[in-house]
Amino acid sequence: MSSERKLIMPTEAEDVAINAGIDADPDTYELDQSEFKQLKRVERPPQTPTKAYPA
Repeated sequence: MSSERKLIMPTEAEDVAINAGIDADPDTYELDQSEFKQLKRVERPPQTPTKAYPA
C-alpha cells in the first residue's frame, strides 16, 4: 500500500452542489479581493514542555 496521499477533486456536479450549499447558508459568504488580502496567516503557538526531565 502506498503512503502517498491522493487528492480526489469533486466532480462538476459535486462542485455545483457544494457551492449551492454554501450559497444557501446565511452564516457564510465568499470573501472579495480586499477582504481576502486582509487575512493573516495563523502561526502555531510555541510548544511548552509538559514534563521536566533532569539534566
